[in-house]
Amino acid sequence: MVGLPVRRAVAYSLRVAHAYTLTLPASPRESRGRLEFCNNALDTQQQILIEQRVTNDGKSAVIAYLLLVFLGAFGAHRFYLGKTGTGVAMLLLWIVGLLTLVLGVGLIALAAVGIWAFVDLFLIPGMIREDQERLRARLAFDMNLRPAPAIPA
Repeated sequence: MVGLPVRRAVAYSLRVAHAYTLTLPASPRESRGRLEFCNNALDTQQQILIEQRVTNDGKSAVIAYLLLVFLGAFGAHRFYLGKTGTGVAMLLLWIVGLLTLVLGVGLIALAAVGIWAFVDLFLIPGMIREDQERLRARLAFDMNLRPAPAIPA
């Protein structure tokens, strides 16, 4: 039964690999949301290799949610997902809220951290997809392919 997960990963990789357009874009706007490379097309082997690496090296949704549930007030899930700036902001807001809790003002800061953590429940899948796209682009670049110009989000 060891071969079954590998076969599923390869089948998934092939489905994902065919979902990307691998042609030269006519304009930068046309490349939004697709993996495109100038003058270099990825063959199926390279696409499978990239998708396997993304699957193996990408961030885990389970770990992100566990960090959110158990250490969400500290912003640990944001540090894990590479959002260091907002992780620090969340941690500082929690510390300030805790220190000023005696004055009653800290309750507002702690409520803000709680709301932020609740909203992050819905934002984690998007953060993971963003990380996977970044990893996919880096791996393609490492394969000596020149990626199409990135469009700012």
